[in-house]
Amino acid sequence: MLLCGITLNAQERHSYKIDLKIDFDKLTYTGVERIRWINQGEKPTSLVYFHLYPNLKTGDQQLDSDEPRIDILEVRAGADDTPLFSSLDDQGTTLRINLHESVAPEASTEIVIKFKGSVPEIDRDETSLTTHVVKQVSAALRSDRETRRARDINFMCRGVMLLGAAYPVLAVRDGDDWRRKVEPSVGDFVFNEAADYEVNVATNAGVEVFTSGTETETKTETQPFSLSRIFNRNGKSKTPEPPVKPKGPPKTVWREYFESAVVTVVMALFGMTFIVQAVKVPTGSMQNTITIGDHLLVNKFIFAPGDSAPFLPQREIRRGDISFILDPESDDFAFRQCSHCYNPRIVGV
Repeated sequence: MLLCGITLNAQERHSYKIDLKIDFDKLTYTGVERIRWINQGEKPTSLVYFHLYPNLKTGDQQLDSDEPRIDILEVRAGADDTPLFSSLDDQGTTLRINLHESVAPEASTEIVIKFKGSVPEIDRDETSLTTHVVKQVSAALRSDRETRRARDINFMCRGVMLLGAAYPVLAVRDGDDWRRKVEPSVGDFVFNEAADYEVNVATNAGVEVFTSGTETETKTETQPFSLSRIFNRNGKSKTPEPPVKPKGPPKTVWREYFESAVVTVVMALFGMTFIVQAVKVPTGSMQNTITIGDHLLVNKFIFAPGDSAPFLPQREIRRGDISFILDPESDDFAFRQCSHCYNPRIVGV
């Protein structure tokens, strides 16, 4: 068995050197990353896995939908620049690379990956607090959970491009086993190990770059790298478009937060009054099915007296339904709230 790599100190960790070229106008990017991977397991291995988070899809998404995308163009060995065999697994979310030689424990190897990607342009309301609350309520009504999507951290909106995980990320290795599976989660679905990063970002003139790292050097070129600002597709000079006069003064950040908060409060009050409400069971009349102190979501919309519209999810009361009845002697009766109520099961209609 052939073993390659240089023996490292225990304090050393993986490192990335990424050259990223962003075409802000076309919502695309290309990049080259050189990864120094350390085998921290106990056995030699010749397989390395990377996660392609922009390709993560939820169950209801189609491959041709307007979603972020990352494609692998080329994979080479960092030592001799020879091609490496690679393949995509797990519906395009995992990149598998076969090394020429096995890497011994506590040794390292370098891999060079060329890639390209794109991000969708989304509506501003898709990232608002109101939309997030509506999704959570809808998921609760469906007895489901709201999961994060790849477009939540890779998108363009109102002149701002967010690239949350726009490059191949080393999969986490637990001992000698790789954590290959990438699944949507209610929180942050990006899962990787600590590493050192050196990133060079090139983009159009006039575009500001904001990162969490420390800026070491800035270079300004006389012309932008992208020809989209100088030529159109047929190669002729592009006539500059006349400036668009704004219709009114721009909204401040505090005004946007205030408007989102007001809309959220109004929608929450509407939902609690007419659609759904969280209650705490006050009595033990239905033990052991429902016990005292249980927290439930009451559907206030489902029971409709008489005939209802066929497109509304309403029906009449049926035997076996669990209901909540307001106490007529309570102050909540006037406001149709359920802080003091009874929860019997319907046994006869």
